[in-house]
Amino acid sequence: MQPKELLAFQTDLLKELIANSELSNLTEKLSYTVGCPVVLTNPSYRIITTAGLKQRLLNNYLQITPSKSANYHMLKISEDQTDQGFVFPIKSKHENLGFLVFFCAETEREKVTEYAAIATDICAIYLIKQNQINLAERQLKDPFVFDLLYGNMNSDEDIINRGKLWGWDMEKPHCVVVFELDGYEQYTSDKQIALSLLDIVESEMVKMEQPPITFRKKGQVTAVLTLDIKRALERKAYINILVRRVLGLAKELYPNKVVSVGSGRTYPKPSDIFRSYQEAKVALELGRIMNIRSKTPFFRDLGLARILYNHDQQELAEFYNDNLGELIRYDQEQKTEFVKTLESFFLNHCDLKAAADDLFLHPNTLRYRLKKIEEIMEIDLDDIDTRLDLMTAFKIKHIKKV
Repeated sequence: MQPKELLAFQTDLLKELIANSELSNLTEKLSYTVGCPVVLTNPSYRIITTAGLKQRLLNNYLQITPSKSANYHMLKISEDQTDQGFVFPIKSKHENLGFLVFFCAETEREKVTEYAAIATDICAIYLIKQNQINLAERQLKDPFVFDLLYGNMNSDEDIINRGKLWGWDMEKPHCVVVFELDGYEQYTSDKQIALSLLDIVESEMVKMEQPPITFRKKGQVTAVLTLDIKRALERKAYINILVRRVLGLAKELYPNKVVSVGSGRTYPKPSDIFRSYQEAKVALELGRIMNIRSKTPFFRDLGLARILYNHDQQELAEFYNDNLGELIRYDQEQKTEFVKTLESFFLNHCDLKAAADDLFLHPNTLRYRLKKIEEIMEIDLDDIDTRLDLMTAFKIKHIKKV
């Protein structure tokens, strides 16, 4: 490429910058000059703007499959089309600001690389400016959200008025959902992944016409949802849509990472949002402990587990030992598995055949074992209070309180 042409191109982009034009103007000019579609993304590959693309966007995220060829990769931007192109990082010192992507043949490497060297520098200036605006906004917004989540504001009127400054309707009912990156380590790539998780949560909230009321603390991202939905089942369905989208995108972008989630109850008063936050954190932790991965752990659905979670540790241990201690000791001395047998019986809702199938036993064998358990513990398994005590003891075991 002739130096004169590159200089003219750089001058045009600088004029756009000085004129305070939108990033879309820059990508349009770049796409026209290079002669191929161009996509600009943030560090999480969320698409900021495009030019020259005719395909329907896929979740507003660009999926990149790395290849052996330097910065030339497989690109997926629509449901039915995979393409190839060049991916150039946009950097400021050691910070990654995003990516500039060109959809073109590998034979165009020299031409694209020359234009990209100029365009990425100009894009960096744009993105640094936008990031500074976003940072300033978050520094103003975060203290308010922090006070909401930690119960530092008691006046509903004050909360409603402060919410209006951000265009948030705090008079409607709200519910808190917490996402957390498992095994988060501060001084690793996890920090960037947590920022990416925040970006995913906010972008999906906006797509669902939710104001992005969010807060990040290390690897934890909290979303405050406005839920003017009366029926509980409909509220759960709505929350599940957000959770599935967020977890799905996080899995696509970071397949080796696990994100846990928990949801609190919905409260009509904004001064009670902190209660939903505390509940969401408990639901998240119990979901993690009890390995609830196939669905969203809702605090209101956790029943006895949520009561036991906050109960006195010593008292739980004593209750567990009072009800199962004798059978545990018998198993240890006689090398039997009666505790496992009894637990399976309860997990299968006291259905003899289902429990026998679960344990790979004949129903008569299971019937004998249950009778033996009754003799060892001197109990009657048909007694409802006895069943309740034993099931509670097993619940204590499940939440790892003993």
